[in-house]
Amino acid sequence: MEKAINTNRRIQTGLSVIIPAYNAAAYVRQTIDSALNQTRPGIEIIVVDDGSTDATPDILASFGDRIRTIRQPNQGPAAARNRGITSASGTWLAFLDADDLWLPDYARIMMERAKQTSEDVAAIACGWQHIDVNGIPEGQAVALNFKSVSFKQLLLGNRFPPVAVVARRSAVMLSGGFDESIYGVEDWDLWLQMTLRGYKIISVREVLAAYRQVPGSVSRNVIRLRDNSFKVLGKVFESSLLPPHLASLRELAYGLVKVWAGVNLFGVDLRQDGLTELTDALISYPALLNDSRAYYAILCAEQPLAWRGTGHELDLLAAEKRLKQIIAQAFQNQPALATTYRSRSQQLSHQTLARLANMQGNPQLAVTHAWRSLTHCPSISGFQDLFRFAAKSLVTRNRI
Repeated sequence: MEKAINTNRRIQTGLSVIIPAYNAAAYVRQTIDSALNQTRPGIEIIVVDDGSTDATPDILASFGDRIRTIRQPNQGPAAARNRGITSASGTWLAFLDADDLWLPDYARIMMERAKQTSEDVAAIACGWQHIDVNGIPEGQAVALNFKSVSFKQLLLGNRFPPVAVVARRSAVMLSGGFDESIYGVEDWDLWLQMTLRGYKIISVREVLAAYRQVPGSVSRNVIRLRDNSFKVLGKVFESSLLPPHLASLRELAYGLVKVWAGVNLFGVDLRQDGLTELTDALISYPALLNDSRAYYAILCAEQPLAWRGTGHELDLLAAEKRLKQIIAQAFQNQPALATTYRSRSQQLSHQTLARLANMQGNPQLAVTHAWRSLTHCPSISGFQDLFRFAAKSLVTRNRI
């Protein structure tokens, strides 16, 4: 049974934001200012100083009574957030890491949406923009367009960072809070535990948060994150709350975690390790060969994180070569996979390449890959939009 957070306290209406801070002197002032400068006033700002040894305590003290500061020995961000939860008075909680930012309308828009929700809505997510260490936007903003994210979508990769979420306090507590034994993906674990209990997570369309990529941050500890993601999945698939029909997702869920680890190894310049991880993923979890998400991830492995999954800054020829290399190595190591999946892998490879070429505005290449895909699976279903786009683009180009 997961540890539940103590609920024996009076809950008031409103929004409390919890900011865990450990040696965050470089960014924490900007972060707190972004919470103070909201167009919606009356936010309770709680900063949990998680044993900082730099100038963080002095910076926090400079804000006076505009924020509440809690100091504790270093225990990690999950424990710091839980400490903030037990001290918060808001009905809704927000989790703002000490290097991330809110746009000025974050609290207003999120709380307006919160007022319209029923009790079965545990959390609301917004879109976010990647920023670099200097606060400069990177890549394409991530805008959410789901009405309600399903447990399956969340399990198989529909993730969002803490900065983009406000959560109902009662749902957080009933779901056990942040698991302090999990590193780096404790937020994903909490969202999954919420949806396992029948809660909904909904979204707003607006991009309201900035998510900073810091060299040397948690997100760069790839193998540790992979292993902790496996731990999250272990909790899910061992839970008595898991509907029986979803147990079949085990192989795909574990496989996608391993694929993301391989892709992230590319992101920290460990290319050969990434190739090995991706090849091993296909061998260990063959269900990946039947799922387009794996193909997208592998093809986009060398893109900058902020652009990943789009056609921007993507060498499609090099990406195709890499995908073929990984699949060929997997088939060589496990010949039985080739017998079962060769045709399907070629179909999904070309289908994914067609869509990425489409994103790059290359209709001729998109149509070429689409036709190649159809030779391995003669169904036009799902390609109508692509062919319409390609035909229109070709006609327009010929008129110029």
